[in-house]
This record gives sequence, structure tokens and C-alpha cells, in this order.
Amino acid sequence: MRKSTKHSEVAGELANLKGTVRIQDIIDAILRIENFKTKTLAGMISNAIYDPNEVGVVAIDEIWVDMTYQRIVRLKKLINKLQKMNGFDPYSAGVVDIAIRPSGKKFCWDGLRRIIMAGLCGLTHIKTSQLVHKQFMTDTDCQKEEARYFKSRNADNENMKAEEIFKSEVVFGDPDAIELLNVFKNCELDVEGLNPGGTSMGGFVEVKNNYFRQKDGISEEYFIQSSRIIRKVYKEPVVSGYLLTGLAYLLMKNEDVDMSYSEEEITDNLQNYRRFNPKQSDLIKGRLAGNARASIAYLITRRALNDNNGLLSSIGLDEETMEVIDQAA
Repeated sequence: MRKSTKHSEVAGELANLKGTVRIQDIIDAILRIENFKTKTLAGMISNAIYDPNEVGVVAIDEIWVDMTYQRIVRLKKLINKLQKMNGFDPYSAGVVDIAIRPSGKKFCWDGLRRIIMAGLCGLTHIKTSQLVHKQFMTDTDCQKEEARYFKSRNADNENMKAEEIFKSEVVFGDPDAIELLNVFKNCELDVEGLNPGGTSMGGFVEVKNNYFRQKDGISEEYFIQSSRIIRKVYKEPVVSGYLLTGLAYLLMKNEDVDMSYSEEEITDNLQNYRRFNPKQSDLIKGRLAGNARASIAYLITRRALNDNNGLLSSIGLDEETMEVIDQAA
């Protein structure tokens, strides 16, 4: 990590950590921020006293983290939690979980933020619960096992985003997660840094739910086509998962129309609409929470395509619902 003293630069580095990282390096990077010690940490306390000789107590500078499956470290949230707790309390923090790999390296698979907070408050050791990997396991095997434990421990945590759970599922090899990741790769989209060359995508849950929808899920081909159109029309750094899904649904329904639109026609009409409504959010404003994909398809058809080819009726909304959307928009 670079030795920056600027809050924004350190925050950016932490949010983009890759691979294996020594946790002490994260702590040191935060402590280098200008005025952090004198202002942010001012008055914060810790009543923790760990005996280095006690079973399970480990030196913080010996613990690593594997960001392949871990949640992104967001500095602002970390600081807010530290301030809310007014320091580090070992009783509420409990023990953190580490796994010892065949190489002898100790990896925290649950409790990263607690270790960072402890280190920021001046602690050099932390109490741990330890898992020892089997000697024949490779680093990839260890990653998968740790990711599975991480997901199992945190999946029901309301503070853990669906994208973060998805990231850990990919690492431990969940078939549905791997399938969905391949869809994103084919769409040239990125979620949680799993496809670094792709365009970032928001609205992950909307896409996931519609892809795996039992009766009328949207197949990959329509998501790929939708992504291609959106990335060509809009120059925003993040593709809206809602627009991606709504347009994919429209493309699927377009197949049922006798006088269907070509991809070029849809792209041209969206580009014309974008001249006066430059943001993706402009196009999907007024969507229905309970039926986002159909209502967005309706909005695209009304606003950008000015449809008279029968696509509106193909979307499957009744007159009353269309009136509700028009009024909301």
C-alpha cells in the first residue's frame, strides 16, 4: 500500500484491496491519515488486555486477510462504528476467527473489522478461535473452505450486502453463483471486483432475481443484449441493474411482436431520448416497486420508442397499471 496521508486516498486504497493483505498494513495505513490520531481517535479507549501467552491470543501483525472472498473495507463505516462504540470493547467484540494454512500463515476469515479497530486503539494482540487447515490443502482449497465458513457465518447478517454474499459464494464454488458470474462476464459487467475489466453494475438483487426466476426468468442472451445497448448509449460509470433488467425484459417481449424492433432501432431511439434525458435514472423514474421489470419496459417503450408496433400490449400490463405508472412518472 502507498504511504498516503490523505483520507480520500487511503479510503480508495482500502476499498480496492485485492488478494492477500497483512492486517497490520491496513491499520498502519489508516493511522498515517493526517490528524487521525489526534482527532478521530481522541478520547477513544479500550479496556482490553490480552496475555500474549494465553492460548488463542495472536499478535495482530501475524494475521492476514484474503480479500478474494472478504467484504470491501469501507473506511467511513469503520470509523463510524469505532466512534459509536467509543473505542474497542473486547466483551462485545468476542473472539475473531482465523484459519492457519499449511504455509503457517494465519488468515482472518471472520472479524477483520474488529481486528482493525483493536489495532487502531493500540492493541498488539487479539483473542482468536483457530481452524487449522489440513496439510495437503492448496491455497485455493483453503480459500474455498474459508469462504464457505464466511458466507455461512455472515449470510444472515442484515448489514451484509447481497453482492458481498455473492462474492463469497463465487469463491467457495456455489454453482448458481458461478453461473451468474459468467453471465456478468458475458455482459462485460463487474460486481464486487469479480470481473475487473467490466463496467460496474448496481441493482444486483434485481438482476439475480430475474435471472433465476422460476417461470419466466430472463435468459442470458437478453441480458447480454441489454448490457451492450446500455453501455453504448450511456456514458455513466455504473450500469443500473434495474434498467438492465427492464430493457432485457423488453427485448424478450420484443420477440413476440410481429413488427419487432431491431437492436439498432432500439439503440437509436434510446440515444435520441438521452439527448434530453442524460441519466439512466431519467428513463426508469416512475417504475413500480412490485413489478420493476415490466414497468421499466413500459416506460422505455412509451418514452423512447413511442411504440405503435404492439410492444406495449406484449409487455403484459393492464390498463389500470399503465395509468398508475403514467401518473407516477
